Order: sequence, then C-alpha cells, then structure tokens
Amino acid sequence: VTDFVVSRAVGPWNRLVGCSPCLKRFTLCKNGSTSGQSMSFDGLDLHLQDLSQRHVSLKVDTQEAFNWMQNTCYLDWARYMITVISRKTSSVSKNETSSGLILDLGGGSGWMSVLFKTYLGQHFKVLCTDICFKALQLARSNAKINGLQIEVEQGDLFSPLRRQGAPWPNYIYFYPAQCPARTGESPDVSVLSPGGDSLFFFRRFCQEADLAHDGVAWLGVDWDILQDVIGICCRAGWSVELPEPLRDV
Repeated sequence: VTDFVVSRAVGPWNRLVGCSPCLKRFTLCKNGSTSGQSMSFDGLDLHLQDLSQRHVSLKVDTQEAFNWMQNTCYLDWARYMITVISRKTSSVSKNETSSGLILDLGGGSGWMSVLFKTYLGQHFKVLCTDICFKALQLARSNAKINGLQIEVEQGDLFSPLRRQGAPWPNYIYFYPAQCPARTGESPDVSVLSPGGDSLFFFRRFCQEADLAHDGVAWLGVDWDILQDVIGICCRAGWSVELPEPLRDV
C-alpha cells in the first residue's frame, strides 16, 4: 500500500528547528499577466538546516493569498516537505540527476512549485496543475522570474497528469478548498468545496490519485474534518500517518 501523509499545520516544526520561515520586502504591484493588482515579495528564508538558502521572488494573485502566506503555516509546510524529500534523496550523489516527479496539485500561483524546484530541482521535475487559467498564468510568471523549468498544465485534478501518462509522481502536495458552498451554488473551487460538502475533494483524491510505488502525498486538512478525512483515506485503502512534528499536538 502506498504511503499517504495527512498534514494540517506544522507549527511544532518551528520548535524542532528553532525559528520560523520569513518573508521579506513586501510590495503591491501591477501584473500584466493577471487582472488587477498582485502581491509580491522578494526573498524567502526557510531556515533549512540541511540546504543552503536560495533567493526566491514570488507573486500571489490576491490580498487574501498574500495574507495566508504571511500569517499562516504555508511556509512551515513548505519547509517540512522540502526537508523530508531532501533527506530521502540525500543518498543520491550530488553529481547525479533523477527523473522523479513532484506534483503540486491545484497549485494556483505556483509558489510551492517554485520552492520545490528551487531546492529539489536537481533530482525532481515539478508539475504544477490547476483548473484556473489565470492562476496558471501567474505560475508561469513565477517560474520565469526565478529562471526555473516548471511544467504548468491546466485541468481538473489529475486530468493533466493522465494526459502525460506515467511515470506517476513520487510526491504530491494538495491543499483543496474545504469551506462548503451552499447546495445548488456554483462555487469558485479555489476557495469553496462543491455541493455543501467539505470532503468533496478528499473523496475525489482518494478515488483518482495516481502515485508512484512508495510515493507520498501530503494533504492540507482543517482540524475539524481531520478524522473524517483519515476515515475516507483508510476506507480507500491508503496508509495514513501524521508527520512527526504533529504527533505531539
């Protein structure tokens, strides 16, 4: 059975490494590839113990997304996943390359894809997918301004991956919308889960996921539905565990 990791917040990870990630140089700018204004920041410090710091510049598409990046655990998740993947691939020679694949599912503006590729690109290809065309325009822009080769494909959940076919991803990151839309409402699926069902995307993920043998998927799950999501995963035949930094929570 393929491993499956369900994660929500990685605040305790700060206690293990001693400090939190930082954002620097906040700006509000016009972006020609997206409508209206976009938030941007230049310089990320993830305080990674095993990897040297890299310069990263990013733009996100809304004030809300910018606030999420600044005030929530998104960057803690990024640091945790990059650290885990880096340690698992540390046995590979620095002079060797790998054809592994990381899927940033529903990756939006591609900020996580940029971090994956910046720190892990020597050993992994990175695929960023989303159903929203405008979000992927921003993802392409973020890859370009950082000089990175990131595959960006539009489509619903795993449809872009299946168009490409195997090999399937070694790692998947997915933080779906979990706030339920009202029954009968046609939701913006980037922020609302259809049909009044906060578990909608988790059910689909477990039914449709394509993952390499011994691959790992990280799901961002709100605490109030965590037990339900674990139940869905287990009934679908997945092996579920919490990341180590969360086991004391």
